[in-house]
Formats: sequence, structure tokens, C-alpha cells
Amino acid sequence: MMMDNTTHHPIVQINTTNSQNMTNIHQQSSTKLPGEPDHFLTIRLLMQGKEVGSIIGKRGDNIKAIREESGARINISDGTTPERIVTMVGTIE
Repeated sequence: MMMDNTTHHPIVQINTTNSQNMTNIHQQSSTKLPGEPDHFLTIRLLMQGKEVGSIIGKRGDNIKAIREESGARINISDGTTPERIVTMVGTIE
């Protein structure tokens, strides 16, 4: 019998079109991946594809501003599924 050694990490699920809620995410999740430096925080949001536009903004203005103000790396999974994963990695400061 094979043992399942999979490590499960919680996902903060946000079901809203209001990108302002991103400022509250730090309080909801402090999970980091094994081997990740202590001074970095990784946050993954599971969002409906139609809601991701509120993160990106017109011409990418919102996501550019978030990246510039926070210094975080932000990645949004491709749009081939109804739900998309928004991954943000940055320092805790």
C-alpha cells in the first residue's frame, strides 16, 4: 500500500469583485511553503475567472499599482478554467 506524503496548504478563498479586500489578506493567511525564507509570505487566492478583472484593472493598472506599492510578485493562472489562482509573493514588511 502506498503512503500519501502530500502536504496540504490552506487556500484563502475570496469570492468578491472588490479588489480592496486584498489589503485584508495578510491577516487571513500566514502560510508559507516548506523551504521558503521566513521573511517571505506566499498568498494564493482562488477566484472566479470573471472576478480576476478587478485585480488586473483596466490596462493592468490595478495589478501594476499593487506590484509597485508592495514590491510583491503577482501571478494569475491562465484563463482556461472557470476558477483562477492568484499567487502573491512578497516580504512581510
